[in-house]
Amino acid sequence: MRKSLSVFLQASASVGAILWASAATAQSKAPPAPVASQDTSADTGNDIVVTANKREQNLNDVALSVTAIAGDQLKEKHIVSLGDLANAVPGLSYSNSQEGTPVLTLRGVGFYSFTVASFSAVSSYVDQIPLSFPVMTRHAAFDLDRVEVLKGPQGTLFGENSTGGAINYVVAKPTSQLRAGLDIDYGNYNTINAEGFVSGPISDTLRFRVSGRMEHASGWQESLSRPGDHNGKVRNWIGRGQLDYQPSSSLHFLLSVSGWKENGDTIAGQVAAINVVSPAFSPPYVLNANPAPPRDTAADWTPGIPYENNSFFLTSLRSEYKLSSDLTVTALTAFMRYSQDMGVDEDGLPASTFDWLQNAPVVKEFSQELRLANNPSNRLRWIVGLNYEHSSVDQQIINYYPDISNIRANIAAGRQFIHTRYTTEASINNYAGFANFEYDASSNVTLRAGGRYTRSINKSSECTGSIASDVYTGGDFFYDVLLGGRLGKYPRDACYSINDLGVTNNGVLPGNPGEYAGKLDQGNFSWRAGLDWKVRPGLLLYTNIARGYKAGSFPTLVASNFSQDQPVSQESVTSYEAGFKGSFFNRHVQLNAAGFYLDYRDKQLLAPKADPLFKSISLLQNVPRSRIVGAEAELTIRPVHGLTLFANGTYLDGKILDFVGINVAGVQNIQFAGQRLPFTSKWQGSVGVSYETPVSDTLLMTFNSQVDMRTNAIATINDGSKLPNQRPLGTGDFPFNIDGYAIVNGSIGIRTNDGRWRLSVWGKNILNKYYWDNAVKISDTTVRYTGMPATYGVTVGFRY
Repeated sequence: MRKSLSVFLQASASVGAILWASAATAQSKAPPAPVASQDTSADTGNDIVVTANKREQNLNDVALSVTAIAGDQLKEKHIVSLGDLANAVPGLSYSNSQEGTPVLTLRGVGFYSFTVASFSAVSSYVDQIPLSFPVMTRHAAFDLDRVEVLKGPQGTLFGENSTGGAINYVVAKPTSQLRAGLDIDYGNYNTINAEGFVSGPISDTLRFRVSGRMEHASGWQESLSRPGDHNGKVRNWIGRGQLDYQPSSSLHFLLSVSGWKENGDTIAGQVAAINVVSPAFSPPYVLNANPAPPRDTAADWTPGIPYENNSFFLTSLRSEYKLSSDLTVTALTAFMRYSQDMGVDEDGLPASTFDWLQNAPVVKEFSQELRLANNPSNRLRWIVGLNYEHSSVDQQIINYYPDISNIRANIAAGRQFIHTRYTTEASINNYAGFANFEYDASSNVTLRAGGRYTRSINKSSECTGSIASDVYTGGDFFYDVLLGGRLGKYPRDACYSINDLGVTNNGVLPGNPGEYAGKLDQGNFSWRAGLDWKVRPGLLLYTNIARGYKAGSFPTLVASNFSQDQPVSQESVTSYEAGFKGSFFNRHVQLNAAGFYLDYRDKQLLAPKADPLFKSISLLQNVPRSRIVGAEAELTIRPVHGLTLFANGTYLDGKILDFVGINVAGVQNIQFAGQRLPFTSKWQGSVGVSYETPVSDTLLMTFNSQVDMRTNAIATINDGSKLPNQRPLGTGDFPFNIDGYAIVNGSIGIRTNDGRWRLSVWGKNILNKYYWDNAVKISDTTVRYTGMPATYGVTVGFRY
């Protein structure tokens, strides 16, 4: 960490010194330029300013499908998590994973992986600083000016791993006048959340902002076997400090230091089906277990297993210097560190058929972007830049499975082992250069084109071994049984996964056990071309063709052989899109719509594989060809001052065109052509109303209500197979179905005209709809990850 932090400080200092020296040489010190204000209130939603093209633009002038939610609306709608955001954004889906890693799917494009070191197909940024790994985004929705969701491949400006799109969290910045605020929530499950900030000037050239958030809640999951025992408590602390320094009109620095700490419980899965692998050896309390009742709070877990002790730290420096009235150079330098220590109950039972005693990775990332742009008022607008990212992952996982049926089958042969230790070390380097151009061919027609070349080098080593405290280990099974004793006794703590690649790997001969090592070196060229036509002020027609790539990666999985550690190749999405953005009836009506076709190549998919030790285990594979046909629309109506009606909807038809792989039952060579893509509801949408009216000379009443809906989806590809020994679901039932649902959120409150204070009563999932967003097979069970039950509370807010 010291070395990485030193690199960050040196890079920051070097960039700052270069820009400072350039500014000093170019001109003498000038008075600081005023800070432009942005009106992002609900009644001026058409004037939201976004940075989708890495420059400020009115949302209606951006020839992309973008959903932007202002900071005030985030608070009014109580959007504080990725799940909340997904419900508010058309086409975006959020799924829990068994390790708590967020899984995002946008327009049907996504990558399901529960491992920390996996890249998402929907990239995330904080003020354009990349958060390469999804776990880093868990508390990004904090003290924001707005959040921008860009749909479709964004590889040209936002880089690799944005085949589905990109989410940019725009942080609230230091102010030129003293400001302060505090919001306190109190709700059911003993929820107490407090968020506050202080912002203002230190001098004529230096401003600051300090903000913090505390989250506290009791467990909402109720044990089915131990009445009164609860799981899912929340203990989170989040903070950020910023310094905004503008020594002259041409030079600007923004230093940000932020972080968060989690000390709660990991969520337990809810048993959806019993599918014991080896029934003859299963203990009765597993074999005769029943699925959980259809109630979101109903769950079970091994006592003492679920816990989390995770932390994240990010420091960044944005340096901006105007070389002239026409040229601006911008440097973004960042260093971040994520540390995790968590235990997870994966099987949804009080028994331990498969639990994680420890999942303890440390992830470090350094990124540097340097770009040059001309004046955005020019007829020809361009931006060129270079980008470098380095990430390292060091992870250890300890699994615990004394009650798993296929492992207990070895007990009869005198081979009892209950733990596996898995370690991985990865080093990832990305190098990129990009350019983007816009040209006004006439007063109302603009041509756009851009491209980015990326080279990604990923080195990884994987080891499956045992822990020394076991009397008999998985390593003993491999050495004594699978290897026939030809290598002698198993050396404790050694890697026992067998090299089945047919060639020597990392010094390990074919047929011998050891540590796998691999290298994935791939390059790609993302591009975008488009045309937009401003038919009249307030009406924009546009069309785009774009291609983006998601980097190949190595799995982080317990493996019995080296073939399970093999990486998957990079995937690509080519998008064809046409749409319009229109304001009508003197801006009382806003209608945005788009249709698109996505050519999806080499989609990365997690699938089961037969295994000599665990019977079924996961591996990564590529789906050669898929396609997605879709359309979306967003309608906002403001018939009178204070009243806003809105509706949005997305249609997605995602199908596999060519793929022969392994089904959920572990059967190989299954043809999946024509099957649905996972986590892709055919229909998704929201309707809602926002109303604000005076109740006195100084007070306003506010009301917000929204219904979020989506149709059914699947958690993994489905050929209609039934899991072996599946009980008690009927023949043909598929426990990986995700039923459609609709949830209702709302709030009512009062606030002062000047915004000094507000009071609101709010509810989320008010009708207590039972729903789930994922289903996963874990050894002898298949578990669901349910959404939160009805939550409600009161919020008091103050502003100074």
